[in-house]
Amino acid sequence: MEAIEINDIQDFLNFKHKFLEDNQEIWYRGQNNYDWNLIPSFFRLKDDSITTETSLLDIFIQNSSTLIQAPSNPIDWMFIMQHYGIPTRLLDWTENPLVALYFSVECYRDNIDGSLWLLKPRILNNKSINIPTIPMYDDKSISEHMEKKDAVYAKQPTAILATRNNSRLQIQDGVFTIHMRNGKDIHVESESYLLKIKIPANSKEKIYQQLKLLGINKFRLFPELVNIKDILEQKKFLEIKD
Repeated sequence: MEAIEINDIQDFLNFKHKFLEDNQEIWYRGQNNYDWNLIPSFFRLKDDSITTETSLLDIFIQNSSTLIQAPSNPIDWMFIMQHYGIPTRLLDWTENPLVALYFSVECYRDNIDGSLWLLKPRILNNKSINIPTIPMYDDKSISEHMEKKDAVYAKQPTAILATRNNSRLQIQDGVFTIHMRNGKDIHVESESYLLKIKIPANSKEKIYQQLKLLGINKFRLFPELVNIKDILEQKKFLEIKD
């Protein structure tokens, strides 16, 4: 099947496809490389790694307990770990397509085709946990993912809502899928709830500049002191003499 492509934001606004005809709620995820699958960071660790989810969680709790207010359950810890770049079974999505597009094109100098994924979370959950809703992370149907044994009842990853308790999650309209311990692929029998769009490499910079005009930039999505330097560089305040 020929890949669906968009070459600028207007293409996205004009996009029509049978995937959209049922008016279902849609989540979005942008990835810099079109060939990447939807795999959480924990499952991208080396096959021979001795790392386990429990060991990561234990070490993170041990070393962060004096730096943050300790949450009450393991999934809360998982959200914090995800925020600070520790591998987890969570995969980030957003309710804002422009945010997802930013992540598709931010590395436009790499000259690699990117992707924009569209997900219907309610249909996914109906297949995964037989519930056509999107539960909060602390719902009983989700907490079983954190049991010592696999949540064998869940057929596929599950879409969940999290408390947006940090500025990054709030600004990015962040939502998540949580994936089973066995690494079950979200792509299996996914035609009804998943669509992939190609962002050609030669269109990335154009979309990046369009997003910048709309106020979608790194500092807007990551409002942290370390990223103020990017603003100064964009305004050409930090040009170095030859």
